Amino acid sequence: VLVGHWKQHPQLSERAVEAVTLRFPRRKRKAQAVIDGELVRLEREVVLAIHPGGLSVVVPRVSAREAA
Repeated sequence: VLVGHWKQHPQLSERAVEAVTLRFPRRKRKAQAVIDGELVRLEREVVLAIHPGGLSVVVPRVSAREAA
């Protein structure tokens, strides 16, 4: 599903949202996940939310020659 034509898969959909709740009713007790690069215990319910403006990023300045 994660490679190839996943957008055409009949059981998947894509939409823009500000938050999504993932539920894992049959997860194993010691199941783990990586969230923001950290290994954490996977809860039965996980809420992922977007915080507009919540991340400041510092990038190098682009010179006029590099921009062309």
